[in-house]
Order: sequence, then structure tokens, then C-alpha cells
Amino acid sequence: MPITLIITLSIAYVAVGVGLWKTRSWAWKGALAFVVVGIVTSLVQGVLGLPIAVLLLLVGIYLVLRREVFTDKPVPPSPQQ
Repeated sequence: MPITLIITLSIAYVAVGVGLWKTRSWAWKGALAFVVVGIVTSLVQGVLGLPIAVLLLLVGIYLVLRREVFTDKPVPPSPQQ
């Protein structure tokens, strides 16, 4: 994996992590995108680590979708379009 890709992904993960810490709505979408990408890469990598990876990623999806449980602030309603 090229070093620039690793650095770029690391910065993106840190940015999403800080956004999650501050309960920003864009960070939840970014985290969900990272979870989906993680599931896809787990499927591509092979069968050996697949059950554990899928279980961990499903837990990640659950935590992202149930974010109101983990914050004291009320979750703002999504804008009606």
C-alpha cells in the first residue's frame, strides 16, 4: 500500500474520530461510509477472517446508527428535502 494512501486514510480516520467525539452529523455519515468500505474489503480479502470482521463491522454499524444512545445532546432531526 503506498504511503500517501496510508497517510490520507489516517488523516480521514482521525478527522472522523474527532467529529464523532464532538457528535457532528457529517462524522456519523463518514463513519458509516468507513464501515461499509470495511465490510467490502473484508469480503474481498477472503474467508479466513470474514466472520469476525463482519461481526465487528455490524457492531460498528449498530453503534453509528444508534448514536443518540451515546450522547447527552439531542440528535438534531434530519432536514426534510
